[in-house]
Amino acid sequence: MKNMMTLRMTHAFGAFSLAAGVLAAAGEGGDIPNLLPEQPAEIETLPEKPNVIFIMCDDMGYGQLGCYGQKIIKTPRIDQMAREGLRLTDYYSGTSVCAPSRCSLMTGQHVGRTYIRGNYEIMKTAEHDSGQLPIPDETITVAEKMKEAGYATALIGKWGLGYPMSEGDPLNQGFDLFAGYNCQRHAHSHYPGWVWRNHEKVQLGAAETEEGHSQYFLTNEARSFITRNKETPFFLYLAYVIPHAALQIPHSDPAFKEYEKNDWPLSQKRHAGMITLMDRHVGDILDLLKELGIDEKTLVVFTSDNGAHREGGAKPEFFNDSGPLRGIKRNMYEGGIRVPFIARWPGVIDAGRTSAHLGAHWDLMPTACQLAGVEAPSDIDGISYVPLLKGDEAGQPKHRYLYFELNRPNKRGVRSGDWVAVQEKTTASDPEVDSIELYNLKEDLAQKNNLAATHPEKVAFFRELIREAHVPSEEFPFEGKRPVYQMQKTLDGAYWKGRKPKGKLLPKHAWRIESVSSESSHNGRTANMAIDRNPTTWWHTQFKEDVKAHPHELTVNLGKMVRLDGLACEARSDGGRHGVLTHFELHVSTDGQSYTKIAEPSFPKDTRNFTVAFDPVDARFVKLITLDSADGTFASIAELDLFEPK
Repeated sequence: MKNMMTLRMTHAFGAFSLAAGVLAAAGEGGDIPNLLPEQPAEIETLPEKPNVIFIMCDDMGYGQLGCYGQKIIKTPRIDQMAREGLRLTDYYSGTSVCAPSRCSLMTGQHVGRTYIRGNYEIMKTAEHDSGQLPIPDETITVAEKMKEAGYATALIGKWGLGYPMSEGDPLNQGFDLFAGYNCQRHAHSHYPGWVWRNHEKVQLGAAETEEGHSQYFLTNEARSFITRNKETPFFLYLAYVIPHAALQIPHSDPAFKEYEKNDWPLSQKRHAGMITLMDRHVGDILDLLKELGIDEKTLVVFTSDNGAHREGGAKPEFFNDSGPLRGIKRNMYEGGIRVPFIARWPGVIDAGRTSAHLGAHWDLMPTACQLAGVEAPSDIDGISYVPLLKGDEAGQPKHRYLYFELNRPNKRGVRSGDWVAVQEKTTASDPEVDSIELYNLKEDLAQKNNLAATHPEKVAFFRELIREAHVPSEEFPFEGKRPVYQMQKTLDGAYWKGRKPKGKLLPKHAWRIESVSSESSHNGRTANMAIDRNPTTWWHTQFKEDVKAHPHELTVNLGKMVRLDGLACEARSDGGRHGVLTHFELHVSTDGQSYTKIAEPSFPKDTRNFTVAFDPVDARFVKLITLDSADGTFASIAELDLFEPK
């Protein structure tokens, strides 16, 4: 049962006082707002409950739309949407990667306080499908508040906040309809083979066809939901997966043909085509509202979950994906977190408006609640932007600051006024431990000049804001290792599920990666993930523009001579790009020079956890050579373990 008096009470927001010296120093320049919270505007509902369509695409950079300066990729319908409505220049996502940004959007809390702080993967077991760490049952989502107000609610697209049937399942978090991807790893392919509709799997068509590409399915589901609910207020969270990797689009689609003859790499043609395809589908949604006669009673917002990516062959510099901003996805610089925001509502939002109002994903909750005429939860960080939508910029309450953080890789940042502070590497909850970079965006939008050394008073000011904003999280700690989710808590429990080896598990304290033929350093799927004692992380054998065929090699230095008699492996499989290892060779060496092959096992394509027994052998180095994989375009290893005789 939902209960706001449980976990979220530990996150209750309050203003924290600062040392008098810090306040005085920060105020000397007159350009940093004081820390007294502004009072929210009095709730004022509009005459009729409007429909709300919140369209959030996946990994779109600040500069990838024509209305934000894009010169090559064509986005005529979204550009038209901007001309007919409101465009924000200083709007921010929840953080710089997927799941925590979406959690912030759903809860109205910034990522320093909301439950999900990073991408936390949950592997498939006999008991449940794969997905991400579930948000708790007591979480109050914007969908629940809209449902409370009598709205029909739908999530169409990507979820990433709880595997099917868990407490974080979207059907347990306020949505009447869910259609699309529950697991964000599954969403790494736009030709997934199947997607969910509620708890049923819907089979899609073949790859390279419109019937097989999820984008067309998602738009058709959205149009159907809107049509069915045209007579009643509805809330549609349309979480498109474009332009996230993989870079895939049917070559028969006009959006791809728009760029087909350009002298570009194929991946860039696909990347541009995907964005133009999505632009056309956004236009289809807007056209449908007019056809149904509900255009003037529907607020439509378009934005992105974080900055541009460098995955699947994408090259952010090719199209200048981040525009004038520094950084991309996973960075705490502006390019990782500042995203497009366009709002259209004929008759309410004046056409052609642009605003520098500071907004963020956690503002959706109070905005939607005000529009629906229900009270927003008390423990949120968001500020309703309804006054801004109605043209009352002078009466629009403002944030004292915007706070961002990310777990794995650990980093955080704060914006207050024109100033931003960045800890691109964070090792502790205490803001004094790690260095801070300081930038004035009004004078240095590209964040080239770190002013921390010349403005120590502002650095001190921002350290206090960090201290105020960050609530330590047991699931997402800055210090030490993240605890393993209970479904995979111990090797003796659900993790092995009947496949526990007979030998003694070899401790990994001294292990290190000696060499690897291929790893995904750009997205964190490095070889070290295979031996980090955490089965929720994994190593990709390959994830680049051209997926390389097997073999791939991974060599582990055990740190000393040991006697071995077995190997165990948990693979990653989501039915998309990540496959299971089905055939490999195992070699050992005592000196790292001369290797002996001791095993060459093969397994069925659906085997995700396996063990291999062999005659006892002495070794200091172990080399695994992949030969084949299944259920994906490349192999992955979530955890590799070795055993010594009892």
